[in-house]
Amino acid sequence: MKFRLLGPVAAFVDGPDGSVPVRLGGPRQRAVLAALLLHANVSLPYHDVVPFVWDDPPASALANLRKYVWQLRRAFQEAGAAPDRLSGEHGVALTVGAGELDVDVFARCCERAGVAVGEDDFDTAVEESWRGLALWNGPLLAGAATTERLRAAATELGRRRTSAELLHARARLALGAYAEVIGDLRRLVAADPTGEDAAHLLILALYRSNRRAEALALFDTTRRTLAEKRIEPGHALTELHRRMLADEADAAPPARVAAAGPLVPAQLPRQLENFTGRMHALLTLDRLLAAPAAAVAVVSGQAGVGKTTLAVEWAHRARSSFAGGQLYLNLHGFGPASATVNASEALRRLLTLLGADPRKIPDGLDERAAQYRSLVDGRRMLVLLDNARDAAQVRPLLPVGAGSVAVVTSRNTLSGLVVTDAARPIGLDTFTPAEAADLLTARIGADAVAAEPLAVRRLIELCAGLPLALAIAAARASTRTGTSLHALADEISRTGLDGFSDDDPQADLRSVFSWSYAALSASAARLFRLFGLLPVSKLSVTAAAALAGVDELNAREALTELSAAHLFREAAPDRFAAHDLLREYGSELAERGCDAGERAAAFERFLAYHAHAMADSAEVVGTGRTSESPALPDVVGVPREVFTGKEAAQSWQVANLDTAQALIRAAAETGRDAYVWPMTESIAWTLSRNYRWREILALSRLTLKVGKRTGDEAAQAYAHRFCGWALSYLGQSPEVGEHYRAAAALYRGLGDNYALGQLERNLGGAMLRWGRPEEALEHNRRGLEAGRAAGNKAGVANCLNGIGWVLLQLGRHEEALAACDEALAIQLNEDEFAAVATWDSLGQIHLHMGNHARALECAEASVDLAAAVGGKVFLARALEGLAEVHRAMGDRDLARDALTRALGIHRVEETGGAAAIRRKLDRL
Repeated sequence: MKFRLLGPVAAFVDGPDGSVPVRLGGPRQRAVLAALLLHANVSLPYHDVVPFVWDDPPASALANLRKYVWQLRRAFQEAGAAPDRLSGEHGVALTVGAGELDVDVFARCCERAGVAVGEDDFDTAVEESWRGLALWNGPLLAGAATTERLRAAATELGRRRTSAELLHARARLALGAYAEVIGDLRRLVAADPTGEDAAHLLILALYRSNRRAEALALFDTTRRTLAEKRIEPGHALTELHRRMLADEADAAPPARVAAAGPLVPAQLPRQLENFTGRMHALLTLDRLLAAPAAAVAVVSGQAGVGKTTLAVEWAHRARSSFAGGQLYLNLHGFGPASATVNASEALRRLLTLLGADPRKIPDGLDERAAQYRSLVDGRRMLVLLDNARDAAQVRPLLPVGAGSVAVVTSRNTLSGLVVTDAARPIGLDTFTPAEAADLLTARIGADAVAAEPLAVRRLIELCAGLPLALAIAAARASTRTGTSLHALADEISRTGLDGFSDDDPQADLRSVFSWSYAALSASAARLFRLFGLLPVSKLSVTAAAALAGVDELNAREALTELSAAHLFREAAPDRFAAHDLLREYGSELAERGCDAGERAAAFERFLAYHAHAMADSAEVVGTGRTSESPALPDVVGVPREVFTGKEAAQSWQVANLDTAQALIRAAAETGRDAYVWPMTESIAWTLSRNYRWREILALSRLTLKVGKRTGDEAAQAYAHRFCGWALSYLGQSPEVGEHYRAAAALYRGLGDNYALGQLERNLGGAMLRWGRPEEALEHNRRGLEAGRAAGNKAGVANCLNGIGWVLLQLGRHEEALAACDEALAIQLNEDEFAAVATWDSLGQIHLHMGNHARALECAEASVDLAAAVGGKVFLARALEGLAEVHRAMGDRDLARDALTRALGIHRVEETGGAAAIRRKLDRL
């Protein structure tokens, strides 16, 4: 096949009778093809293609995009192309062979022309550059939708054409064709009056054509134009002016004039054959090419995240834009301390690469920097500064020529460059599962990945999405032909960081992590070690203060340093995270660097902080202790979380549910039994309101185990009740009755009427779910009596609502209404959260009584209150009730809207309730 972007977007299939054009669709389908060609042989996630097709994408963008890809695949096949040209499981990739895309052919021609100029082979340079320029055929990307992304791509391609035209003119000048190139150069100068390269060549061509006055006048015009932009002419241009005034500009033989400039370095390391991902970062780097002045980007990220790989990949893609050359220098900022390259030594190496006489390189830093600026001034250069330690190491190495670009990679954010040098920050995170799968596919093949999808998923999780870890795993899979991916995943799971060891320090995770750790201050290093003790991957500022036993200011400073070093990332405001491989490395450091007493005290402080914060937040939300669980241990020096209201408390609870569960398990495993029951009780109600019954069951079973171990009958009773409650929602099970009977016996023995009332309410709900309404009514009434005896107003109201709901099922509407009205009167003062369900009950009761207007008021009150108190799953249930009212009133559109909102909540919260909602939608 042949693909065209240097003009109208087009595709052709080679056939026995010549090329067959592919029948492309409208502008948006052509934009899809253009996007895929600009990223040929790379699997693009669909959401990364969208900006090439729409500036303001519609809600149906992804669906439309899949349709365009399908139509494109069909058009290819109709023209005779192989069916696998367009492929991709997690995205879409267009396979393009060597010489098939005009942009690639153009780039290779320009590359060969540049090499030829460096070898003084100007005839070849003229021929190759002309061959590349001949590929251009009309307006760029014509026929495709004119989105911002495609306009940026067209601008960059236009710059590459200008570079090629300058290269062509330079080679022709070297062959003595002075007068012949003047017309082309005038056009280039007119298109960009501030472009010094074109002006330099045109002035030289005029001078060599015995048009000295015109040449001097053009220099003056160029200098004035640059002055308007507050730019001084570069060294090359001013030197040419001086030589013209001194009549020295034609002292050299004509064939050598254009070649007599500075050495054009091409120092880029080899790019990966199978580079994947990082489309957004590549596009961000592409935008640097449009900068009028010298531009800088800082690519930062943790060890092993692929900073150098990205920078080298982009540099190779963009190299044709830098006719002045491409420099590469590894600054060894992170690694053995003796290998770090300081700024002065870095300048010496760069000056040598630029052809400076080593004997004439000055000793001082400032003098070397001045010589470097002189050599790169007026040249469009790419400078790739790899593995920088800090801004001071980098700043003297930045190029100054207009259109030049410096790409700096570092494990630190180098905020100094961002602030004072206007560097563009590009932070790299670990790969998403889809990106990680693409990397494995590229390294070990699509067949191997497709054959063991579960093993691939495990490998991605074990590698924490870290590209270096994934590359190590892929290399082992490739070299162990008899080992399955499942076996490899088992090995890595068993061996931990040992599974990522290597004789090469650059490919050994411990080594690359250690270089970042070695650069930390003592306080940040200690916090990193202590973090390794935890069973969680996230840490707030207050939690970090508790862990380290310091104040919040010191904790924040340490976290900021760890974040700047990319050992942590700020996952949300004041919440930091690190992946499991870094946590395991921290754990190893803690074992070696902290004694047993320090480790135990740090974990106890962290556990106590979370236990108290969870209990305090539950109290504020109104889901605090409902039984006589013992008070939490009071640990000295542990900060307390302060909650400004229900919303803040509930947000904190939801954000820390996973952390709390991990800590409860760790407390049970380490013999800190006093935390298990109180912490379980603090989060159980929040879990229930999000239908997370399996987690409640697991925690309740753990509490039961600890209660039996310690002989705590109250803890056992609580655990039995919540085991039964969770199991009743997970499906009818003989265990439900066993747990409830055991709980009842224990509560009676303890004389706990408060808990007995709650238990009877739970039993009532279970009986109703099992289709036994009479028994459900009896249990709710018993719960009502026990609640009144215990003075538990909230429990009384819950039982009244339960009674009303059961009576509704039995058709006893008036009694149901009275019970729910009484419940609501209590709840509006005692338990707003529970009032959501009672408003819903009242809506359904009034609906069955034919009071549609009142039913609608109650249903809307349930929805509004659920939204206000933040119970998402309760909001979904309230929306279902509202939909029932709308449907009964004949308004199917409003019913559908309510159910659609409910469906969205169930999908996001993963409650398992989405299927039932879909069935209701189908029946509308």
